[in-house]
Amino acid sequence: EKFSILLLLIHWETILFINAEDDKNLYKNIQEELRLLDALKVQTILMQIAFDIQIQIDKGTCSDKYIQVRKKDLNKIFPPKAGINSFWTKYYYYSALALIYTIESNTTERYRCYKEIKTIMDKAPQFIIDLPAIYHINYNNLVNIMLFLKKYDETEGLLKEQRAFLSIHGIKNPTFQSRVFINTYESELYLYYKTGQHEKAASVAKEMEPELKKIDLTFGPVLFDLFYFMAITELMVKNYKGATKW
Repeated sequence: EKFSILLLLIHWETILFINAEDDKNLYKNIQEELRLLDALKVQTILMQIAFDIQIQIDKGTCSDKYIQVRKKDLNKIFPPKAGINSFWTKYYYYSALALIYTIESNTTERYRCYKEIKTIMDKAPQFIIDLPAIYHINYNNLVNIMLFLKKYDETEGLLKEQRAFLSIHGIKNPTFQSRVFINTYESELYLYYKTGQHEKAASVAKEMEPELKKIDLTFGPVLFDLFYFMAITELMVKNYKGATKW
C-alpha cells in the first residue's frame, strides 16, 4: 500500500509498454494508475478530516453543527467503492470517528473505534514495524477506555499484549521501549488500584523498580505519572516509607 512508490513503478512500466506498443498492458497500467490515484484521494480527504477535527478540539471550537457536518462528510466517503479501500483509509476514518465520539462523550463507540484500529493494524504487521508509536498510542487509548468501562479482565490481557509487541515485531528503540514500559506499568498499577488488588500491585512495583531506576529523570512528565502510582501503591499496603520515597 505504498501508493506513491507504486505510482512511480507503474509510470516506468507505462513508458516500457508505450515503447513496445503493447496496448493491452498499457491499458491495464493506466487503469491501475487511476485506481491508485482514487485510493490516495480518499485516504487524503479522510486524513484531512481527522486532523481538522483534532485541531478544532485543541482550539475548543467544536460546535454541534461542526460535528454534524463532519459526520456527513465521513458517511459520504466511507466505505469507498471496491478496490480503493486501504489501510490508511480505514485508519483515518475510525480515528476521526473516535475524535467525534470523544467530543460527544460516547465512550462505548470510542471503544469500538479503537478496537477497529487495533484490528486493522494487527492485520498489517509491517505498519506496526514502520510506525510502532501509532500502534502504541492506540493501545493506550484502548486501555484507558476499557478501564473507564470497567472491562478489567480484558484490560489485564491487553496490557500483556502491549508489553510484548516490541519483542514480537523486533522493535529495538531504547527510548520507545522505556515509553512502553512506563505507560503499561502505570496502567497496570492503576488497574490493581481500581480492583482493590493492592498486594498484587505492590508485588509488581517491587519487580519493576530495578528497571524503572535505569530511566533518566529527564525522560519526561510521563515518568513522574508512574512515580505517583508507585507512591499510591505503597500507600495502599501501608508502606509509608516507600510511599514517601516515591
